[in-house]
Amino acid sequence: MYLRQRSDIITREIDGEMVVLNHRLGQVHQFNTTASYVWNRCDGRTTVEQIVDMVSKEYGISAVDIGEDIANIIAEFIGKELVDSVDNISPEL
Repeated sequence: MYLRQRSDIITREIDGEMVVLNHRLGQVHQFNTTASYVWNRCDGRTTVEQIVDMVSKEYGISAVDIGEDIANIIAEFIGKELVDSVDNISPEL
């Protein structure tokens, strides 16, 4: 599955953490460092499995141990209508 940040979402990075405004729903969210890392990889080109592998390597935690946490983060993104599931987007040339 590929995820892409919704185009109507406004984001700002503050001290390594993302602040995300879902203007349509009138909601503001602040992500911790790990959730911010995952958020920045929701680009429509990276699968959820690839994100798990990236987080695993970045933080030195096995993919098995971190997989459920990443799944929960992504479930929150989906539940808060911050990302869309998309078919793979071709890389920009």
